Amino acid sequence: MIEVSTIRLNDVVYKVNEHNQFFNRKKVKMTDENGVEWYRYDRPILSYTVDEYQLEGIVSVAVIGKVKHPDSYEDEYHFVSIETGKQFEVGPDDDFWALVFYDRKEAERVAAQLQLTHEEELRND
Repeated sequence: MIEVSTIRLNDVVYKVNEHNQFFNRKKVKMTDENGVEWYRYDRPILSYTVDEYQLEGIVSVAVIGKVKHPDSYEDEYHFVSIETGKQFEVGPDDDFWALVFYDRKEAERVAAQLQLTHEEELRND
């Protein structure tokens, strides 16, 4: 993962995103050789992807002098999705930064590990 303070303009980062598949799952019904009906789903509830973003701009706040509520102002980081072109901004304390990496392979490794952990938890329930 990266530290917010280390990111620079035009840096490309890779974020592990969690997707809830609850409403996209299909129930697959089956009958075993004893005539017992049972079902499973075609996919787990959660899936993980690695998305690529580029930092397009930084709004840096400098509070000078006596300002009411100086802590209410924060920097903004403006990103664009490489895949979709969608632009968005995040603050330095946003959840966005939780699973962000400079290295795609590291992000893919973490996404695969999270997927395995989730599938193991489902099997143990």
